[in-house]
Amino acid sequence: MLPLILGRFIRPWKYQRDKMRPYECGIDPETDAHDRFTVRYYIVAMLFLIFDVETIFLLPWAIIFMGDDFRLRSLP
Repeated sequence: MLPLILGRFIRPWKYQRDKMRPYECGIDPETDAHDRFTVRYYIVAMLFLIFDVETIFLLPWAIIFMGDDFRLRSLP
């Protein structure tokens, strides 16, 4: 707790101009940060979430389905 409180008093109160710029790998930003995305971007994101959540429920179901024969290694 002491390092957090001490750090608050030691840090600079006002940052320089270079510190406040957005990081773009050394390249100056060309567009505004609030550009619109196409609907396709959101559809792909939702499909990813759906299949990601599906795999979370698929593994326990597969383990229950395999029963006592479930092994994580291949059969000889």
